[in-house]
Amino acid sequence: MSLILAGYLMVIIILQKKFDFSRVEYGLSAALVVCLLFLPLGLVIKEEINSWNAKKLALDSISKVKVVTENPKSEAPQLPSPPSSAVVTTDTTFEKKSLDGIVQEKSKNSDVDLKDPEVSVSCWKTVFQPPARGEDFTILQALFSPDMLILFVATICGVGGTLTAIDNLGQIGTSLGEEYTSWKLKKKELESVPSRVIVEEPPLPVSEIELPEYSSMVKIQEKEEVGCFSDIFKKPKRGEDYTILQALLSIDMLILFVATFCGLGCSLTSIDNLGQIGESLGYPQHTISTFVSLMSIWNYFGRVCSGFISEKLLLKWKVPRTLMMTLALILPTIGDLIIAFPFSGSVYVASLLIGFSFGVQLTLLFIIISELFGLKYYSTLFNCGQLASPLGSYILNVQVVGRLYDKEALKQLQSKGLTRLMVKELTCIGKQCYRNSFIILACVNLFGALVSLILVKRTMEYYKSDIYKRFRDQMEANEKEMKMISPAEK
Repeated sequence: MSLILAGYLMVIIILQKKFDFSRVEYGLSAALVVCLLFLPLGLVIKEEINSWNAKKLALDSISKVKVVTENPKSEAPQLPSPPSSAVVTTDTTFEKKSLDGIVQEKSKNSDVDLKDPEVSVSCWKTVFQPPARGEDFTILQALFSPDMLILFVATICGVGGTLTAIDNLGQIGTSLGEEYTSWKLKKKELESVPSRVIVEEPPLPVSEIELPEYSSMVKIQEKEEVGCFSDIFKKPKRGEDYTILQALLSIDMLILFVATFCGLGCSLTSIDNLGQIGESLGYPQHTISTFVSLMSIWNYFGRVCSGFISEKLLLKWKVPRTLMMTLALILPTIGDLIIAFPFSGSVYVASLLIGFSFGVQLTLLFIIISELFGLKYYSTLFNCGQLASPLGSYILNVQVVGRLYDKEALKQLQSKGLTRLMVKELTCIGKQCYRNSFIILACVNLFGALVSLILVKRTMEYYKSDIYKRFRDQMEANEKEMKMISPAEK
């Protein structure tokens, strides 16, 4: 359903840039978006009603049971039989089987009615009676719980704010560039003003500084080394729980860090410069905003598709997920070359490739870290691995692409007979503005793909094995333990 919604938004965005919508058409498109948003809730309600009807039908199909017993002949007068269809008149034990288990009813020298006491419960009656946290909620119980509402609001604020910041990053950089230029001009005007003289107190001599005893420092250091580094080079098998230091100092994590640096760093650099790329190639402003929207939508497609496609390939043909990471690094290489050597409408194609590959890489990074290094320290290891993304973005965006863009812009200023101080901001127009920059980005992406092939080779045998066997064994052990505990409680 979410894929349909994303595809619909992409089509509407493209049509909106090509045609002028009336107020009625905007209202109809918005109403359809709202319907698509709430359609999954209708499916949930339908499934709950079907489940409730199935349980009710199963309870109604239980046949009535009639038990007849004969007393030995005696001189005692016979008691009149009760009108009930299911009666036990002597000391008997009646066992009735139903869908929920075995209910034992005992009667001693008394009449016992054995009709089914269970009453079908509506699927809505337990909506506001959720179980304890950690137990299995029904779908409606989870959707109407305060915890889900809080998570929903937090996701809107966090993810929505982050995406808004990413979409406006180009304009933010432009405004900050103007502020920086004006600050430099003011600083140059104030260079002739004498600066203040600050007198600092001299530092204490080394003899007066209190130092701890050397022996105590050595003991503390030895204790820390024993606690942290004792098993750092005794790594477990792939898939088992690594400690943080074992994972961070492993070759697999190093390869993954380099691949993430190249892939996510180049993708973020392309996203941040998308507005200026469109401007340099002569696209109108409303078309540039379309590039950003398309990249965001295809980023979502990449996140969704990478999970189930890689899972299908792994289960059916034992294709390692690391190979999917390699393919995800090749796609932005093509996109970077399309920007470096543009043609008519090339930025549309490049935005699709780069956005899709960015979503694939980020999702596969989650999965690969959890599968190779275990789940015990997953959150810490993922954050450490993701540090390569902002690091790559800073080096490639600021130090490489930014400098080369400014160099080309200064060349254009000199050809016009202008200097840097005569303009507020540097603007470069033409295909040559980003050509060298994106050739470098394409080479970096290709290098990351080649490095990730080493990880593919190292993890090939691991992914050919049953990587979920450990989890199934744990589930079976837990089930056996529960079966052993349940008779004891009875």
